This record gives sequence, structure tokens and C-alpha cells, in this order.
Amino acid sequence: MKKRPPSARRSIQQQSFSPYLSSKRLRSVQSLFSSDQTNSDEDAIVAILGIDSRYNEGCRELANFLFFNFYDLRLPDLEESGIPEEDLDDVIILIRPSSVSLYCSSVLYNYLLPYVAHWQNLDIFCMGIETEGEVDEDEQEEFKIRSFVQMIKGCKSLGVPYYASRSVHSKLNLDDGLFDKFQVEKWPLIQSYALEGIGGGGFFTMCHEVSNIRSKLLPLYEECDPASLEQMLIKSLPLFERHWREAMNVITGSSGDAETRLYQALPDVTESQVLEPIRSYFRHGRLSEHSFSPTANGDGNTETHPFVQFGVHTADQRDCMGSKLATIGNSGSNGSAMHMIIHSAAPRSPIACTRTYFINPRNMSAASKREFSKLVSMYSACVEACKVAIDVFCTSLNVNQAKKAVEAIMNKAIVNLSHKAAYEFSLQAVDNCGRPLPMTDDVVSCYVKRVTVSVQNIQSTENGNLLGNVMFSDTFIESTITSVQTECDSNATQSIAPRHSCNLVLSAGVPAYSNWMLDEMDANNNNNKLCTLENLFMTSPVPLAYLLKNNNVGWFDDGSLTINLLHGTPISIKSDYVHKFSWFESSQSHTVAVLGIELKPGCVNNLPSCLLENSSIALMFYPQTTAIKSFNSKVKPVLELVANDTSKFTFTTVDVPEPSFNKQLSLAQSIYEWHTRSSMTTNSESWLAKINKCALSLQPHLSYFFQHFGISSVLNGVVVPDCDMGMLLNDLNENGEAQPSKTANDSKVCISVVAGLPGSHVDHLCSSLVSLHKERVRWVTVRVKCNDRDASSMDVQHFQKTLTDVVSKRKAMRPGAAATKRLRVIVEVMGFIDIGPVIESIVNHPNPATKNNMHVGAVTTCVEPLSCLLEHKRFLPKMAEQCRAGLVNCIAFTGSSEDLKDKNLADMKTFIRSVNPEAAFLLAADGHTSRSGDFDLILSESAFNTADCIKTRHLSVPGLWNGSFDFGRPQLALKKVNLDFSQPLLRGTFSARLRTLRHALAPPPYAENVYAVNGIVSFTDSPGCDNDVTFVTCTGQLTVDQKSAPTQIKAPAPPPSKNNQVSRPYNLSFYGVDLCEKTLKDWLRKCGRQKPTKKCHKTRTTLSKAEIKAIQDAHSTDPLPEGIFFNGTQYCSLLDNSRSYHHPHLNKFIDVYLSEENAKIDAFNHKIEKESLADMFD
Repeated sequence: MKKRPPSARRSIQQQSFSPYLSSKRLRSVQSLFSSDQTNSDEDAIVAILGIDSRYNEGCRELANFLFFNFYDLRLPDLEESGIPEEDLDDVIILIRPSSVSLYCSSVLYNYLLPYVAHWQNLDIFCMGIETEGEVDEDEQEEFKIRSFVQMIKGCKSLGVPYYASRSVHSKLNLDDGLFDKFQVEKWPLIQSYALEGIGGGGFFTMCHEVSNIRSKLLPLYEECDPASLEQMLIKSLPLFERHWREAMNVITGSSGDAETRLYQALPDVTESQVLEPIRSYFRHGRLSEHSFSPTANGDGNTETHPFVQFGVHTADQRDCMGSKLATIGNSGSNGSAMHMIIHSAAPRSPIACTRTYFINPRNMSAASKREFSKLVSMYSACVEACKVAIDVFCTSLNVNQAKKAVEAIMNKAIVNLSHKAAYEFSLQAVDNCGRPLPMTDDVVSCYVKRVTVSVQNIQSTENGNLLGNVMFSDTFIESTITSVQTECDSNATQSIAPRHSCNLVLSAGVPAYSNWMLDEMDANNNNNKLCTLENLFMTSPVPLAYLLKNNNVGWFDDGSLTINLLHGTPISIKSDYVHKFSWFESSQSHTVAVLGIELKPGCVNNLPSCLLENSSIALMFYPQTTAIKSFNSKVKPVLELVANDTSKFTFTTVDVPEPSFNKQLSLAQSIYEWHTRSSMTTNSESWLAKINKCALSLQPHLSYFFQHFGISSVLNGVVVPDCDMGMLLNDLNENGEAQPSKTANDSKVCISVVAGLPGSHVDHLCSSLVSLHKERVRWVTVRVKCNDRDASSMDVQHFQKTLTDVVSKRKAMRPGAAATKRLRVIVEVMGFIDIGPVIESIVNHPNPATKNNMHVGAVTTCVEPLSCLLEHKRFLPKMAEQCRAGLVNCIAFTGSSEDLKDKNLADMKTFIRSVNPEAAFLLAADGHTSRSGDFDLILSESAFNTADCIKTRHLSVPGLWNGSFDFGRPQLALKKVNLDFSQPLLRGTFSARLRTLRHALAPPPYAENVYAVNGIVSFTDSPGCDNDVTFVTCTGQLTVDQKSAPTQIKAPAPPPSKNNQVSRPYNLSFYGVDLCEKTLKDWLRKCGRQKPTKKCHKTRTTLSKAEIKAIQDAHSTDPLPEGIFFNGTQYCSLLDNSRSYHHPHLNKFIDVYLSEENAKIDAFNHKIEKESLADMFD
């Protein structure tokens, strides 16, 4: 039985996916086009999947980037459900600078919709499921070809992400200059372009310039965003940490006593043995490198390849292969090595790190102790310098400032050396193979960074022998949000605020410190073991032992303890070495407890290298755990007893922990709180559950970083107002509550925006709104006009001037009844206009006084399901843009009561819900609603400024608040033709001719198709009344609303001039593709009174039989000539006995009749010539 595929929304397996991140990836691809299209190399980028492109890997690579690895993560499940492979790969993507077109099979439509519905100016080509079941495969293929031709219409030069690793031409992919475009000509869909009738005509590569765009796309694939970071943490990080632990186990298994020793003795461990686990991991991961990365680095660069070096070998940077002869016992300057450098790198991700670990005997000479202390202090400075460099860089985005901070630390560390030791510092962005990438200061970069600090050629102070190098490096990624300090109600920008930044060290799970004792551990005394406390923190003020996690501590009855570190030799602290125990346990049940241990100065030889300069450590306990309960019941009484009976040490209970451990305590408390939240949150409730499981070493910072990084990666350097930062980051106030939304100000004019395509009954809904509360509210309706000739762009200057007039009149109003009413403005946006520029024109009004005295209350979009579809599942332009998330609060479905039950409504709801998941859905048949709750939503004064709406607005349209967002133009450009005329129309003729427009709709490329008509007209049967007319061609729906007479008293107007016969202006606006004004004028002329034509003179040949008979009957009794008589039936002649049915003088009668009729015709024609009928467009 075949498995049923899960729902389309759950098909997005990457938990960090968001519509905003998907739009940002699309904008990244569109940024490859030059801003000056005259200098751009390509007009569009096209990617064809499946058999139509011979399964080209470059096209699949781009599709995976835009669809978040859909074809790697989701495809196997869909194939198991029985969906044919040819349907799953039936996808064409065409990306233009400001729009995108997508063709897909109906099977994939619902699965791809969550990925693409929110894309800017999206155009979808997909056959409806109900239609596809009735057509054969040939018709489906023909639809695909026609769609492809329509998609690339107007593109002269096309970029193709061509890459075929298994092709003999794969080497040509490395250089666009060697790209063979005829390889693309072999693709089946490209060949069908030459088909007559349905194709574009001619060979594809002869009609279009084709270039390989993949080299420009590769840097985008290397960028890190939340989705790629999620895959890195799930796939690469666990393997990286696992193989590092395996390398440590080689050393750990060689230390300890003879009974626990796993391998040979520690001095016999070689570099190659320690290197083997991480080198094998790296090599196996790079086996297919040349198949997937044509620019792979195979030169053995030490920055990307793992290496292990012992002792003095650390100074030789060229030998990084791991010698089988170099052991810990023979790699020191005078015997055994005191330290080792280990560098590991993940093969398929930028994660890498370098650590310096130490080996010291338990009993060192004074000279060796000084040399060992020198190495430890230099390494401690490197660790501290790296951490400071990361913090400084994330705040400033400047490598030079980070370098200066490192210089201050390292110069202070090496000043005490007797010789000149050099240090090296590097901070660079890297790609997935560890190769350095260029960086620009003060520019937000989406690449993973690697910071390295090393001290070179450290020498002994005793004999000048070379001790080697120490090195520390980490891989991190920063998240930076730049804000502008402004008064949110002011137009003035004050200054640039410090950047809101945080960072995540990806290699934080690798211990910065580890130490092994070269000699065997001393045999334990005969003291009885009390218990073993698990999962404790060990910390010290020294940076190397800042906070060591997951330590097990064994306690003995004399107060001695053994700390088993995660890596390295266990630390044995006898009670004779302890000076004082200080115990801190808060009365609050959720606070971490601390046991401070102050050691005597004489025991340093038995301490790890990181504690040689400090004699205090601390153990931290999670509250309400078995460890703290065992300590209070078993260990604490023994310590108090030993302290009272002997003078070995003292034990005190303190109210406040040592100040030197405050930072570590705060971090441990954060880790505990994170674990508490994780245990209370089920996997279904926590979208980070899977990531948290794979990246436990990065907690507790990971959750907050993902939230911060998800915002910064979408903004990508776009500044935001500082007053909105709390809403973006969901900051909590002092009471633990979310940041409040911006409250409405009653002193400001509230603007409610109602938008919709023609035929969506926007005017009806606005009329219903302005009829409310007339006794308390003064309503003003402002209609947004689109620019001449362009149906998708608005007249911003006219709109903003109208708003200024409305708001300024409110202040200048004289006292009276109207002054006591509150002013509300309804902005009516009916047309193919993006809602974004309308909102932008309001919030960025150039007049400060107008801007500060108005605010947007709520935005509603009217949707009539049947009038939105162009064909199949293709929508009219700007339909989706009028439902943008963050800008639109309500969606009102305004179809008729019968249409509201139609399947189209369900499909439309699914699509709009993908575009705007947070919008409220309302039912308003024909634009009328009576529910008070619906009116409250539409006329809300605060819905537009809620915290969630502000956050969504910043992420869906970054830069809207300061006018820096580019809304672009749709691929299908609708043209607007406005006709002004002066005469009333014939009602029946006008209605009939409008309905014929539906049958005149042409298939793609839709030339001269009219999709909507609206305006003001008057009819001959009621010439004194004006009517609002709206006609939607797709549905054939005609709406005629009589305009009400104005109630205000108009000033007397002068009488019209005799020479000017135009008494009343009318206008109609036609929306369509490639419309011709002359053709539309001729069409409209036929809807009005037609000018009479002149009549022609009558002749004998033009007379009808009926006219001749009428002449005969009129003169049947006239006198007859001599010799002719009428016998009652015929006219008979007495002379020749002839007979006839016609009067003998009929010809004379006809001549008289023709002269009379022609005289009338002459008079009629003369009257027409004398009376001139004006053209309606004159």
C-alpha cells in the first residue's frame, strides 16, 4: 500500500524556514541584475528541472536554494507516495529583476505554494486539477510550452545555472567564457521552442543570448542564513564534535593508571594516531568534492585541512600531515612535549577550530615549570584575544578595530618574554570548504567567520631552546541589526545607534582547555568514598577554565575530591591542599548553588595547567537535582565534621557567592533555565527541538541567536527604527510581559485603507463604512489614482496632496456642529495597485505636519474570487501584493452569496493564507456586511500598529518605513487608457458591447485584452443621472450604481457658452494589455447616438415592387387616354386589342413620384448638412 503524502504545509522540513527568509533569498538572486538594465548582462535567469533540462544539476541547485532543499529533503517522501517522478520535476523558474514566474504541475502546486506565495510580483502558470483530468498529455505539454514562451517574452539575454558534473563538458562550467550554449539547445523544452504555432519560432539560442550564470550564484549558496545554519547544526556539527572526541579518546585512553589504560603509554602516542579520526572524517567528506564544487581547493592548505603537531613540531607550519615518528615523549625541547596543537575542519561546512592542549608531569623542575607556565599564559592570552576580537567585530563590523583590541591583549602578554615572540591574528570570512572570502568593513556579511590568534617561536628563558607555537581559533557567525535613533512620531533622524549584535561560536562545544598528566596517578589512599556527584560545573576566574561542563566529582570521607573532566586527566584534590570551602545555596528553589574551594599555594604541582596562576575554583550545582541533594545529605555533614575536628580546612556557609564567580554563575543559571524550559516544552511546541538536540553544546545562547539571526539575515543591513527593536526581538519588560503595541492617539486622524481589484466591490464596502456614526464622525473618502498609462503604479503626489488638504482642513475648521465630530478618512484603492506604495505614501509623507497628525488604523483588502483569475491558477497582477503580510489586517471576500460556496473561494483562501497567515477573513457578499465584529476589524484604530504587525512589516517589506524598499513591476504589465467624453450612452448597446469583451479575450500573449472597465457615465434614458460603472471581463459582471445628488449648496455657475455644447463630463478607464486608444474610442462611439447618414436619390432601378404597386393604386382611377378602357381587371386598347395590368401613364406617375421623393431627400440631406452632430470626444 502506497504511503499517503503529508500535507503541503508540513512538507517544509526545515524548522527555521520563514516566508521572509524565502523572499530574502529571492531578492539575493535578483540583486545579481544590474540596477541599470542597459548595462546588465542578463535580462532574466531561467532554471528548468527534470527531463526538460536533461536533469541538469545547476538548475536543481538553484531550485533547492529557493525551495529550501525541497528536492533533497522532501522528494523521497513524495516518491514513496506514488507521485510520478516526471510530475515532481515538472518545474520552470524564471527570475527577472523585479518579478518571478513559476510553472509547475498541478501535483506540485500545493507543495510549492508555501515556498513561493509571498514572493514579490509572482506569476504562476499551472493547469487546474479539474481541467487537467479532462485533457490528454499532449495538451498539458502544449500548455507548458506556451507558458514557457510567455514567461521569457521580452527577454533578449537569459542566464542559465548550467552545471552537469557527469558530462564530458563539465570542465567548461568553470569558465563562462568557455560555456557552450548549444548544450542548452539540446534540452527537450528548449527544442520545443522552435515548434510552429505554439513555440516562439526559430531556434532558442538564435533568438536569445544564453550565458552561464552559475558562477555568480555560487557566492549566494555559500551565504549563511537560519535555514543553512540549521542544516549545519544538524548535519555537520554533531559529526565534527564526535570525531574530535574520538581524537581525544586516543590520548585519554593512553593516560591514567595501568588498569584503565586502553592503548600504549601516553609518551608513545604519535601525531598520526591522534590525527587519524579527524583526518579520515575530513577525507571521506571530500571524496565527491570535485563532483559538487568545481572550484574546490586541493592544494593541501592548512587552513582547511586537519593537522596535529606535538611540542617543537608546532613551529613547523609546513609539516601538517602527522608524523608516525613524532611522539609525545620525543617531541619536546628536552624530551617530552609539553603541549600539542590540534586543528580540525568539517569537510562540507565552514566549521573548524584549533586548540592547544597541554601535557605536564606531576613533578616538574623549576625551569620546566617556568617554561610550562609561559606556554599556558601565551595560550590563555590567545583564547582571551579571540573572544574579545569576536565581540568587538560583531559590534563594529570592522576587522581593524578587532585587530587593535587583540594587539592590546597580546602586547601585554608577550612583554615579559625575554625574546621577541611574534603573534599572528586573522579574522576572515570562509566558504563551505574553508576558503577565505573578501570582506568589507561596516557592511553586514552573511558568511561564517573564522578568527585565529597564535604566538610564534616561543623560546625557553633558560637555554634559548625553541618550545614551539601556541594557537587558538574559533568559527563563529555574527548577527547584526542596525537601528536608527528616531522619534517615532517625528520625521527627523537623530543619529545612528550602536548596532544590536550577538554571535554564536559554532566550535564552542570543543573544549578550549585540556590537560594530561604524563606520569601515572598516585594511588588513592584508603579513605572511603562517599558518593559521586554527576553533571557539575567546574569554573575558575582563569579564561581557560571559565566554565567546564558535565564534570563528575567523587567525594571521600576525609574531604578529598576527584574531578573527572570531560577530556584530560582527572584532578585529584586532597583535603590537605584545601584552605577553605564556602557553600552558597539560595532560599529560592530555582537558583544554582555554588561551592567555592580555595586552595593552598603549595599544591600547584597537582593542579591542571589552567589553574597554575590561580588557587581558587568553584563547583556549581543545578537546583533540585540528585547531585545537590546528595551533597547536602552526604558530603556537607562530613565536611563540617572534618572542619570542626581537624585544622585541615574551614567550611562556611555564605549568603553571597564570591564576586569573582558572578559571570560564571550567571551563565550557569542561564543554562539551567534553558534546560528547565526545554523539559517543559514538547517537541511539537518547540520548533528548535531538533536543533537543540544536535547542538546542546551551544546552549543557552542558541535559541536567542536563532531569533536574532532570523531577523538580521532578512533585513540584510537595512536599518530599522530603534523604537521598534523591542518588538522585533520580542523583548520583555520588567514584569516579564511582551513589549506593548503602539497605542492610537485620538488627536490624530485615523486612516482606514480599503483596497481591491476592479469588481471586488471596494466602493460598496466603503459606502457601508461611511454610513456609520454620522452623528459623531465626519467621514472623508480619498480615492487613489493610478498614473496615466500605467495601471500598476499610483499617482503619489496627487494622493499625498489630497491627504495634506484633508488633514490641514481639520485644524482650520471653524467652530460649529462639524467641528465637534471626529474626522475619519477612508482611503479607497480600487485597481491593480500594490498596497505597499499606498502605505509608504502615508507613513513617509513629505509634510511633517501632515505625517504627525495622522496614522493608519487598519488595512482591508476586498477579494472577489472569480474576478481575480486570469486563466487556470494564474492571477491578475498585484492581487497577491494587495494581501501582503504586515500591511493587510483583514481580507473581505466579496463574491455573491452563491460564489461564496464555490470551490474557487476555498482555493483562494488557501492561497491568501499562504501569503498572509495572520490576516482575519471576513465574508461580505457584494461588498455588504452587517456584523458589528466585521466593522470593528475594518475600522480598528490599532490593528496596523500591533507589535506582531510591526515586526511582520519590517520583515516582509524591509525599509518600508523610510521608503527604501523596491516594490518593482509585474511581468504582465497592464495598461490603463482613460477616455473622457461628453455624451450619454445607449444603455442596452453599452451593456451588450461590454459583455462581448469576454468572448473577445485572446490567449497568450493577451494582446488588446480588456480585463476591467470602470468610470462615470450617463444613459440616454436618464440623461440627468450619473452612474458609477464597473465591469469585470473575466466574470462578465456589470455593476451600475446611480450616484446620489450632492447635498451641499453649490455656488451659482455662469451659463454655458453657445459655442461650447459640452454640459457634463464623463469618463471610462480601460485596463488591459497593449490597449490602443484609437480602437477603444471607435468601440465607445458605437455605444452612443450615431450621426445620421445622408440618403441617396431614388431611381427607377431602386424602386421596389411595393412602391410601384402603390403608385399604380394611387392613380388607378385617373382619366385614361382615348381608345383605352378598363374592364375591371386590365387596361384594354381598342386600336390594337392589347391588354395591360398597368396604367398607360404609369411611367409619368413614376417620374412625378421620384421627383417628389428626391425633393424630400434633398431637404433631409440639407437639414443634416445644416445641423452638425458633435463627436463625443470633441
